[in-house]
Amino acid sequence: MPQATYTPLATITLGSAASTVTFSNIPTTGYRDLVLAFQVSTTAAGVGIRFRPNSDAGNGSSVYMYGTGSGSGASGTASVMDIIYTDSTSVYSGTLQLFDHAQTDKHKTALVRSGSGSSAGGNFVWAFAHRWASTTAVSSFQLVTSSSTMTAGSTFSLYGIAG
Repeated sequence: MPQATYTPLATITLGSAASTVTFSNIPTTGYRDLVLAFQVSTTAAGVGIRFRPNSDAGNGSSVYMYGTGSGSGASGTASVMDIIYTDSTSVYSGTLQLFDHAQTDKHKTALVRSGSGSSAGGNFVWAFAHRWASTTAVSSFQLVTSSSTMTAGSTFSLYGIAG
């Protein structure tokens, strides 16, 4: 079986607070999947950072689960695909893997694993499974806050995975 390789495509480090991060001109050939590694904090607690393929805010849905060390929960949402939901202004890190991003014969799926790892942030860990109900190839995406902003120094690195 061939071994998958990660190819760096782009890195964005915020120089100032922002409510949106955009990756554009993503290649739709040469890579089977995309992986986004991120390290981000927000200027307030209670902020969702939402994943929007091709800037589409309306065709997504997700299920998620979380744990805090002292409790846990699970649920689902329509139209919202978060990569993290902050309980504090701690630094959160994680990965999003978008499968078959260039395929035009299927809906797109993504898995996200993220968490804070900070005692001040409640040691939250998250797992999300997303479905984007579109057969359009993903050539760009946005990360958009539900409120507040992402802080300066937040970093997002995008990789392509060759099959």
